[in-house]
Parts: sequence; C-alpha cells; structure tokens
Amino acid sequence: MLYIIVIIVIVYVFYFISKSREKSKTIPLEKNKIPTHWHNLLLENILFYKKLTTDEQKIFCAKMVTFL
Repeated sequence: MLYIIVIIVIVYVFYFISKSREKSKTIPLEKNKIPTHWHNLLLENILFYKKLTTDEQKIFCAKMVTFL
C-alpha cells in the first residue's frame, strides 16, 4: 500500500514540474518585437494587414514572431 502512495506522489511531482516548465517557455506578446522593415513589408504586400487596426497589427506581429 505504501508503494502505491509513493508512486502517486512521484507522479504528481513530475506532473507539476513539467507544467511549470511549459509556462516558462512562452514569451509574453508585448515582448515580441519585429524590425521596422518587416512592418513595411507587411503593409506593402499583405492586404488584410492594412485593414487591421494598430492594436491588431501589434498582436498579429507578436503572434507571427512567436510562430517563427
């Protein structure tokens, strides 16, 4: 019986350690910056990017940097 409890505790510890590592890998969207020439290229070549508001453009760029 004691072995089962010890195994369950070990599994929980590994689970919470892995969850904390996943959170530390993500970068907040506000910290993702793109070079200004990328912004100009997006404005010139991507039609829907022109239609986005300034805030939406920032979010799009941050997500794009995260993806890349």
